[in-house]
Amino acid sequence: MPAHLGRRCNGLIPVGDNEYKRCAYRWSGKECDKCGHDNDITARDCEKCGYELINPDSKLNHSRFTAYFVVEKVTFTYANSKKGNPIRIVKFSNIVKEITVFFMLTSDFWFKKKVSEFDKAYVKGILKIKYEIRKGFVNILEYITK
Repeated sequence: MPAHLGRRCNGLIPVGDNEYKRCAYRWSGKECDKCGHDNDITARDCEKCGYELINPDSKLNHSRFTAYFVVEKVTFTYANSKKGNPIRIVKFSNIVKEITVFFMLTSDFWFKKKVSEFDKAYVKGILKIKYEIRKGFVNILEYITK
């Protein structure tokens, strides 16, 4: 697609005396699955029938998974990452499932905060966790304690 020309032809077609209509040719477009109309490549809905061409939330739904998990047992061990950094490996489990979380034990503020939150919740007794899985990693959002 010639980017300097835009997504649609800028040519004018004469339709009468001193009257012109813009050319309808699109350099690239998105065809409607329902009616077959050729829409602008960035269109969310069909110009002709209004059918939803793209769900604006579809990528958001797949990028993040958030859930609550009832915790029956918490165990943790210490190890080193592949790069040699110290980590704490925490396993939250119940009769059905186990969730493993890795805490970096570094001087970075964010990591220290996450470790501190876990330590405080662990002392109180963790009943449930709210977690998310994003890009394959588990992040604890909230601890529900006794």
